[in-house]
Amino acid sequence: MTKKRGRKKKRGPKKKKQIIPHKYVGLKRPYHIITTSNGVQIKDIYSAVNIDTAMAKLREFQIKFNEGIRFPVKYVSNRNEKTFTEADYRLMLIKKKTGNDLYEGKIRNEYGKFIDCVTSSDEWVFIDELPYQVEETFWVYGYNPKTDRKTYQFIVDNFINYNKKDKYFFKEIVIYRNKLLIDSVSGLEIVICKNHQDSVRLYNSLCDYSKEHKYKNILFAGDINSNSYSYESWFNKIQELTHWDRRKINKNSTRD
Repeated sequence: MTKKRGRKKKRGPKKKKQIIPHKYVGLKRPYHIITTSNGVQIKDIYSAVNIDTAMAKLREFQIKFNEGIRFPVKYVSNRNEKTFTEADYRLMLIKKKTGNDLYEGKIRNEYGKFIDCVTSSDEWVFIDELPYQVEETFWVYGYNPKTDRKTYQFIVDNFINYNKKDKYFFKEIVIYRNKLLIDSVSGLEIVICKNHQDSVRLYNSLCDYSKEHKYKNILFAGDINSNSYSYESWFNKIQELTHWDRRKINKNSTRD
């Protein structure tokens, strides 16, 4: 009978690894970063043990959120009224209040003056904040206005970019209240914006983009109103495509 080769197994119970728990002073993760829209919390996105880590992460989030923004949100719905107000998105660093923690940070008001920032909760202390941007989305007619909203890049790729060698390509773009109308031989495209100011902003941005890329076959024909000679012509084009009534076609904002 041949003996088995190899190292002999050690007998006896295995030694368990000693696990040393992390020692935290007070709460485990007292520092939190939250996203806010016009002072209202959206989401708690991060927590940290110490303030240095939290401050570094705050700056990282700002860079990450602002990366790749082509057309930032400028207006948000006013919760109390059927209007829009200017967007104010911020990353806020707050700390769970412990003991005699009385620190309150300072922020700039609309006049550029530093003022105390006090949280609405007695359990949290404000530390610091940084602004960030959110990409705007649009209702393009023919797509679901809630579940299939389109970005600025979609509009550029599908309605603006074209082959410069195509001599028969031509588009006309106008502003009609809160709508951007893009007309061509293939039909009318309608981009519904939040309000008239946003449709003007989108129009100007696409105009600058076309100039930058030297697109000569796109006519930007301005802002159409009731005094324009082509007002009824554009109105009829919208009605023929959408079958909307006059009131809906002439809305100045999606909150009207």
